[in-house]
Amino acid sequence: MDVKSAFLNGKLEEEVYVAQPPGFEDPKHPDKFFGLNKALYGLKQAPRAWYDTLQEFLMKKGLKPGSLDPTIFTKSYDAHTPTLGLWYPKGSTFDLIGYSDSDYAGDHVDRKSTSGTCHFLGRSLVCWSSKKQNCVSLSTAEAEYIAAGSCCAQLLWMKQTLKNYGVNMKNLPLYCDNESAIKIAHNPVQHSKTKHIQIRHHFLRDHVWKGDISIEHVRTEE
Repeated sequence: MDVKSAFLNGKLEEEVYVAQPPGFEDPKHPDKFFGLNKALYGLKQAPRAWYDTLQEFLMKKGLKPGSLDPTIFTKSYDAHTPTLGLWYPKGSTFDLIGYSDSDYAGDHVDRKSTSGTCHFLGRSLVCWSSKKQNCVSLSTAEAEYIAAGSCCAQLLWMKQTLKNYGVNMKNLPLYCDNESAIKIAHNPVQHSKTKHIQIRHHFLRDHVWKGDISIEHVRTEE
């Protein structure tokens, strides 16, 4: 399939009109407009028309869009190829685990901290990130708490993605080396030392209480 042509020639569901471009004017009808039958590059409707065309093509080939992310298409064909597959030893694990860490005021200009996260599926590292936080933390516990929240968000996204493949996981472990940050995640009470933390960072606490995430302590050297 020619993806570029699909983007330029996607079918439009609505009526779209454009002015006569320079060099293509009709001298007999200078005030008339062109009606588009297909999408043009730069048209606001072009991405949607392109996606509809691509989706139609892929679904004809037996692929199905994901329930969480409709841009991810999957196809199950193992029934037709019984001699091919993935083999997992009985003693191996298929756990999804997250680790979070943070420095404190590592940027000497704006004094913001940097979050570090990594995620393992089984024994393989499949996702990692290092990103400067968007606010200045007043303590190492706050910086670690924010980093753990970012790790939690990625874990939940990966959990939902795996669900599309028939893998269901509950109470995902998230390891953090700061006991104060762990206590903040477990404590539903807002006390004076945490009232200033932005609400969006308490995303972690909510999922800990729901049982989606189990935040646990790990030694720094581990």
